[in-house]
Amino acid sequence: MKRWAVPFLVLLLLSGCAERPVLVAGSSCMGRMMAALAEGYAERYGKAVEVQLGGTELGLLALGEGGCDLASCSRDPEGYGGIDAFAVAVDAIAVVVHPSNPVASVSLSELRGIYAGEITDWEELGASPAPIVVVGREAGSGTRLAFEQAIGLKTSARHAQEQNETGLLRTAVSLCPGAIGYLSFDYAGEGTGVRSVPVEGMLPSEGTVRSRRYPLTRRLFLCARRGETRSETLDFLSFCRGGEGQALIRSLGIIGIDGEGSG
Repeated sequence: MKRWAVPFLVLLLLSGCAERPVLVAGSSCMGRMMAALAEGYAERYGKAVEVQLGGTELGLLALGEGGCDLASCSRDPEGYGGIDAFAVAVDAIAVVVHPSNPVASVSLSELRGIYAGEITDWEELGASPAPIVVVGREAGSGTRLAFEQAIGLKTSARHAQEQNETGLLRTAVSLCPGAIGYLSFDYAGEGTGVRSVPVEGMLPSEGTVRSRRYPLTRRLFLCARRGETRSETLDFLSFCRGGEGQALIRSLGIIGIDGEGSG
């Protein structure tokens, strides 16, 4: 049985029912946003939406096999045939370290060196000597692929630890003084146990992300099968991209699609 088949088996069985919720599967870093959208939609319209996590690649596979109605994708799904992708938010990937780590900034080339296994000690970045503990996401994570592409990494990242969920990665970094990791910037605010490090001198913020001055910026997508006609699916998609859904997204500290390109 395929890796994704077990978590989405129930979805496949439900897909044959006449009346069922809209099924959204995919990105774990979009889980908080999708759960809020599902709750807001249910409260406003009385219609259920079920959200399943598991990663961008698993969501896209499930969508292709009919195991869900929409796939939540934390990277551009270019290259997947038979789907239409709709941006729902703009995001930044924050580079995070333990709060005790004094490193002032990192460059894209330094991040490439760290994740390629070429830079192995914090002393090389101007901090006190200590091994760098490289933490990353699992294979199939949209955040991992988006991060590796953004820093220009040409080889597979060399991780000391791999985590399969955004919260677990944040916890791993918060518990290890020598760790470095990456996650959606709305997970890296005050009181989260990690500190965001400027990349090329820029911290992720609404202004630097909207203007694309922060170099690790991406869009978040909902994907549907090409030619989707199920009204429940299309209605929820319209809600997410419309005024009500975008206001809800902004209330979470996430940047809506209406902010793209502005200064």
